[in-house]
Amino acid sequence: TIVEPGLVAINKGSNDGVKRGYTFEIYDGKVYKGQARVEFVHDTMCSAILTRTVPGQSIRQGDGAATRL
Repeated sequence: TIVEPGLVAINKGSNDGVKRGYTFEIYDGKVYKGQARVEFVHDTMCSAILTRTVPGQSIRQGDGAATRL
C-alpha cells in the first residue's frame, strides 16, 4: 500500500523479526520494482522509505516484498 510518495507499508513487523534499517526488495511476480528501507516498525507491519525505484514501474498494493532476515 502506498501511504504517501516514497513511503510504503509492509505487512511484516517486529513479530517477524523486522528491525529499523532493514531493506526490502519490492517486486510484482518476477518484475523488480525497487528497494525500501524500514523506518518505523510495529508488531505486525512496518513503514519503509523507497530508496530505489525502477523507471516505468509503479509500486502498488499487492506487490511483494522480500528481505534476507
